[in-house]
Amino acid sequence: MPKKKNIAEEKTISVTDGKLRASNFEKSVEEVRRLEKLIGMSRMNPYGTQDRRIFAEKLQEMTLAEKKDLAMRVGIIPENREKLLDQRLNSEFDSFVKGAGVNIPGPAKPVVDKDHPKYSEIKRLLSEGF
Repeated sequence: MPKKKNIAEEKTISVTDGKLRASNFEKSVEEVRRLEKLIGMSRMNPYGTQDRRIFAEKLQEMTLAEKKDLAMRVGIIPENREKLLDQRLNSEFDSFVKGAGVNIPGPAKPVVDKDHPKYSEIKRLLSEGF
């Protein structure tokens, strides 16, 4: 009777230790931060970002008082229980980013003026994607 081959012996699997994936993740977060800083996202948005990863980091760094202040700015009743307040802020952030079904009619306007000194850098970041 012929010996069965083990499937694991036939295939060679390349596994990395996760450093490459982590470095790409950090690089993309830094690119988002740079782009948001260039276009002035902190002035346009009560959360200061449109990226969930950056908002999660900010939320971890905030004190309870700062979270309550943010909750009042975005229209949430400030909660004394931090875990519940975090959940509500995350939920409200997701709704805000999705647009919550808001449709603004009219032609699209460019985000950045072509005469802006950093226009070419912003255009490059937007065209590359994340």
